[in-house]
Amino acid sequence: MRTLAFTLFVSAVASAQVVEDFEHGNESLYVAASSGVDSLNLVAAAAHDGALGAEFAGSGGPSWRLRSDVTTSPGNVYEHFVRARGGLSNIGRTYVGFGATANGAWSAVFAPNTNEIEIQQNTGWGYTTVAEVPVTLAPDTWYRMRLAWALNGDMTLDLLDEAGATVIASTGVIATGFTTSGGLALRGFSTNSAVVMDIDTVGGPSTPPTAYCTAGTSTNNCVPSVSASGQPSVSQAAPCIVSVSNVEGQKSGLVFYGVDNTGFAPLPWSPTSTSLFCVKSPVQRTLTQSSGGTSGQCDGQLSLDWDAFQAAFPGSLGTPFSVGDKAYVQAWYRDPPAPRTTNLSDAIELTHAP
Repeated sequence: MRTLAFTLFVSAVASAQVVEDFEHGNESLYVAASSGVDSLNLVAAAAHDGALGAEFAGSGGPSWRLRSDVTTSPGNVYEHFVRARGGLSNIGRTYVGFGATANGAWSAVFAPNTNEIEIQQNTGWGYTTVAEVPVTLAPDTWYRMRLAWALNGDMTLDLLDEAGATVIASTGVIATGFTTSGGLALRGFSTNSAVVMDIDTVGGPSTPPTAYCTAGTSTNNCVPSVSASGQPSVSQAAPCIVSVSNVEGQKSGLVFYGVDNTGFAPLPWSPTSTSLFCVKSPVQRTLTQSSGGTSGQCDGQLSLDWDAFQAAFPGSLGTPFSVGDKAYVQAWYRDPPAPRTTNLSDAIELTHAP
């Protein structure tokens, strides 16, 4: 007997959140979204990790299974493990659907029966292949599928080795225009009734950027706050815009970052300053900018387009970044009456996603 098995999660870094690991054993969470055979079982034999996984047993035209109380959405990178287990030839397919509703989904397809990977549009639970890439697949071998779903709907599907170190095949960027969040949909089939498809741990988006440290209070009682639109992506699957709000208006400032805060404790900016230096040297300064706003008010703002800066300055600190690499970001701005005539914001920790 041969099994197709895969594990779905988002982002192969420690910040990934698990939204479904099937350990609850509750098959009723997944409802039939299309006509066909209900072939879903949650069993130990299907587990890649933990005690249980989802098994789609046999052929016979299985239905799509939809879980709507979890969310998949654009601006994220999703990954899953997949393998064809127990046979000399590759038979069957697996589908993982994103943005799934009762009306359909878009799916990442592992297709050992035709030796390819595909992106499909499954409106009305039909099967329109939007991109397909041939690849020779070996049985009893774990692969990793990675779907980068950008905020504008662009999708890129990669097939990697199990460790995620080598890209074996890629669709490249496919413009889908699909930007609707939804649930998670699963389906599997085989041309051999003895073959089953296994699905294990389903993960959610990476945890958001993490603010840390303490901002200084300016001479006009402004307390700047740094945030980011999302984690930076090494493939630029989604933008990362760093914003610093509540800065004194009409002041010159800049954003700077470091790449290693190991063993570092924040340092006083000066003996009498309320600001703390929150980033371990060496640091990379970005371009000087005006905070805008109104002089004497706290309506100024600084910003940094992370991807644009890295593209414009490819030799900057940390480049080229890899998945899991961190950056520690803080802002500096002029405040002439303050100690050292300057002040600092709090800081934010970024973790690079695929």
